[in-house]
Order: sequence, then structure tokens, then C-alpha cells
Amino acid sequence: MISEGRSWHFNADTIYHGYRWVYSSTDEGKTLVQVHYDWDLSKSSWVPACKDAVVYSWTTPVSTMSKWYLNLTGLTGIYGWNYDTTNKVWKVETELAKVVSESTPTKLVMSGRETDYFDSLVGIKISRTFASTAWSEENMLSQVLQTKTLTGSFINKDSSSYSYNARGYLLGNQRFEWDSSKFAWVEVHRSIYYPDSLGNDTLRMYLYYDSTIQNHKSRYEYTYDANGNITQKIYSTFNEYDEVWRDYSKTVYQYAQISVPVIRSREVASAQQISVSMTAGRLKFSGQGITGVSLYTTAGRMVLSAQQKAAGELTLDMSGKALTSGSYVAKLLTASGERSVRVSIQR
Repeated sequence: MISEGRSWHFNADTIYHGYRWVYSSTDEGKTLVQVHYDWDLSKSSWVPACKDAVVYSWTTPVSTMSKWYLNLTGLTGIYGWNYDTTNKVWKVETELAKVVSESTPTKLVMSGRETDYFDSLVGIKISRTFASTAWSEENMLSQVLQTKTLTGSFINKDSSSYSYNARGYLLGNQRFEWDSSKFAWVEVHRSIYYPDSLGNDTLRMYLYYDSTIQNHKSRYEYTYDANGNITQKIYSTFNEYDEVWRDYSKTVYQYAQISVPVIRSREVASAQQISVSMTAGRLKFSGQGITGVSLYTTAGRMVLSAQQKAAGELTLDMSGKALTSGSYVAKLLTASGERSVRVSIQR
């Protein structure tokens, strides 16, 4: 399967730049590749810029190409290249493969090579842990990056940790760098989130540290309408001298009212059929080989999830959940890969 997209930039009705990206899949859809091109004005032709590839243990739709880590389950390899226009060859930027012996149902370990700041390929190992066996960025607990020494051993470089509330909403994350002189992790950045009952962040605060001393912080404040749509975003920074917050920018959002049916499902872009129905606050998905389902807002935040309890069907219980009327995206795990179904709910 091959698909592509193009983007053109104009100045006074004259093209001054263009981007093109081509998606393809091989190995029965288990290997996904995306190639990016730039428009060369002098040659009036496309010139390769970079290329990425991911390898899964099961067939995956090409539509997930731009969302590598929305679902990490089944991921076995990540690869990246930059195009050398002088020598007209692809240069390796990233080569990572799953380390099966160190991975567990709730831990993914990948090892390989990656280009560093000095444009040299260095050996690295990345370990990620998750809150469940359904790996995703929405339930990642930690990430540790290590680099390979000349003796072949790995030493710590940086790490991150993530925390959630009882509903699974992200409350914050911390980033650390390894201090070899102290033989300890030193915090360099912290993000703090304040979600409401719907999972929408009302405040995001970012703290930066230098030698364990906080030296800068900024924040975003959000307001929403009754349907959970963002209406305003204010960005401000903290002035360390007079110790006050100073607003830097404000964005206001407006929406048009549209009518939506009570429930509808859209046919999956494959031969597999999945039906959706809702009864007494329960959203039911039926289809051959369904093993898991997660419901997301159109902004990409997961609000509900479930794993298989009966062959060929899954049910999300929305009773007691503060879900607003609107459009959602259900991501289903099936025997042939991930599928997406758009669902409209009116309550």
C-alpha cells in the first residue's frame, strides 16, 4: 500500500517551498516506511530529505505512520535515515531493535545506534515501562536512556518518569540527567498538569533546574466551554526578580454549533467489518478478532479503555463517566493490527 501528501508554500502567488511525504508498507503491512522530500526550486523536482521506518510483529495500517508511539504494542524496530545530497546516499540516523530477553509484558527495551550531537553513530539502549500490557504513551511510567561504552557496557544518560491520577489522567513528568560524579540522577525539568474531571488540563506548569536550583518556569492556563472544547489559552512566564507571573500571549478559540446523530460508526478502511452500538450507557464494539479498545477525544486524550472479555466483542461502560456529547475516536486492537472507528455520542 502506498499513499502520499504534499504541502506548498507561496509568496505573492509564487511557490517558494514544498514538502512531500510518501507512506508505504511491506512485509504484509508489518513494516511501515515514510519518506520526506523537499522541493528543489533550481531543479523543479523533489529531493529526498529523510526516511523513517517502523517494524511491528503484526499488520499495521499505513494511517498510523505519523503516530509512531500511540500504540507501542508489537513494536520490534525503529529506523531512520537522512539523505546526503552531495553523495546521493542515505545516512543512518537511528537503528533500534527490540531486546526480547530484557523486555517483559510491561517493559519494552530497545537497543541499537543513534546519531549524536557530533553526527557520530553511538550505541544506545532505551527502556520503557508501562502501567499495563497495553503499551501506549498514555500509560508510560518511565523511560531510561543509556549509552554504550568502548568496553560494550551501558551507562546511564537521562531518564523520565510519569505520574497519573486514579482516572488515568497525566499529572506530570520529570526529566533527569545522570551525574557520574555523584552517581545519581539530577532533575533538570518538571512538568505539572492540573486536569479537570473530563481530563482537560486547566493548567500546565513547566519548571527548569540548573544544579538542582530552579531557574525558570512558565505556564499555560486553559478554559473550556460546557462541551469540553478549549475556549482560551494564556501563556505566561515567571519573573524571578519581582516574583510575579507575566502574561506573554493569549489565544481565543471559537466554534460553530453542529448537529450530530446519537450514535454512528464509520466502516474501517479494510475488509474487516466492525459494528458499534450503544445501550444503557454501554458502548459495544463487535467484530472478528477484537482484543482491545481505547476511546479517545479528537484531541488525542484517552478517556476509556477495555480488554477482551468475550470473543469478537468489547464493551465500554460509560455510566458514571463525565463524557460530554461530541465526536470521539475508538482505536481497536485486532488480530490484523490497529483499526480506528469514529464515534459520535450525544448524552
